[in-house]
Amino acid sequence: PTPTTSVCKLEKVVGPCRANIPRFFYNKSTKRCQKFIYGGCTGNGNNFETKERCEAVCGKNQIPTPGSVCELEKVVGPCKARFPRFFYNKSTKRCEKFFYGGCRGNENNFKTKQKCEVACLKS
Repeated sequence: PTPTTSVCKLEKVVGPCRANIPRFFYNKSTKRCQKFIYGGCTGNGNNFETKERCEAVCGKNQIPTPGSVCELEKVVGPCKARFPRFFYNKSTKRCEKFFYGGCRGNENNFKTKQKCEVACLKS
């Protein structure tokens, strides 16, 4: 990813300070720029003064290209559930089983091997 688009993947950070500054962040789940209240310190690059600026930096860059989810690494996530799922392993070029923790995963996470293969295997 380019430096510009990588800020769009960062989580929203309100920060520990108590200012009440309206800002916008790119929500990678909804693929939209959304309003949030910034505390004024220790934020990150996913923090824009206007919705227009957020969209200029992140909007067009974040339209997923076909197969792009298949390029993502497997993410188990920090939660402790053990949901059986499948991910596309770009090294082996196969859909492989893993156990998803239930939170903070990514889109390379399919409920069935068939769904993974439909999304990622080129016929």
